[in-house]
Amino acid sequence: MSRKGRNAQRYDELPYEILCFIFDRLDLHSLKCASLTCRRWCEIIFSGGYIKRFTLYVPLVRWPVHVKDGQASPFRKHGEDAGDSKRLFLLKAVKRSSRVYRNLNLELEDRSDCNRSASGMLWTLFEPHRLEQLVSLRIVLKQEASQLLEMVVKAIPAMSQLRDLRLNGCFSSSSLLRLHSDTVRHLELDTIVPQQLEMPRLHLLDVLIDRSAPFYTPAHNEDLLYLLALDGVKELKLTIRPGPIRETHRPIYTQRFYRRLKSLESLTLAETSATATFPSQQPTGATVGNHRNTLSRVICLVQSPYARVPLDRMCVVNARYGCCTAFFTS
Repeated sequence: MSRKGRNAQRYDELPYEILCFIFDRLDLHSLKCASLTCRRWCEIIFSGGYIKRFTLYVPLVRWPVHVKDGQASPFRKHGEDAGDSKRLFLLKAVKRSSRVYRNLNLELEDRSDCNRSASGMLWTLFEPHRLEQLVSLRIVLKQEASQLLEMVVKAIPAMSQLRDLRLNGCFSSSSLLRLHSDTVRHLELDTIVPQQLEMPRLHLLDVLIDRSAPFYTPAHNEDLLYLLALDGVKELKLTIRPGPIRETHRPIYTQRFYRRLKSLESLTLAETSATATFPSQQPTGATVGNHRNTLSRVICLVQSPYARVPLDRMCVVNARYGCCTAFFTS
């Protein structure tokens, strides 16, 4: 046996603990390269604790014909429409792979010319042995995505280990009727808000309302937030991005909303800077002052007989955007 062959055999015979010690100190790119060395290394890297370092990105959208290099999707670099052939290629790759990812990023868009292959991809991704291992799920909606979104939402209750759910609806006019999970503890909503939210273990809710989003309408976005029942939420962060459309929710909605926050321990109200300047936009100092006043009114609501949680401390941050945070003691 050649010297090179003997060295390769020795590397393959390294104890599992030593290999894990080495893999722990590799960056993601080096770790992926190491997985190509041999089958044993590949099985170690893409199973158990290491797979959580990877995120599977699946763009179920129609890519434009003229696209420059450097975009997120590998198919976009070819400067051509991906079409069904590219989606079917991706579908076959996922079916052949034995890897079960813990983190999944989905981009959804309803198009008559790609829904068939996109639906097939979702059915493959949501096979029981894959669903049961998901810990983090991020969904980005592109334009209309009602049909595919409904498929994903119906599968969420079967994700028995899901802890982190992020939903971005800034680029879509799709609406969400019901969102249910018995395991999610961290929920992030970007502009899109469900009509019903059933998450008994929800600990942290992070909501961004973008009033400058293309399909933003208060009745389908901001108003729905104040109708949600969040009895068990301990941390709430609400960020408003200014836009030409002001909020239209009734004050009674806001009052009832905060009075129902019986378990609240931390409340953060923030307003980010917008790229465009709108007539209603105020300087950062005034924004902080407004948030302080708003937060004071909220504290009065939270400290009502309906929810007895005394105020511990309040922190006001004035950086790029106005931000007020209140902490409550149980």
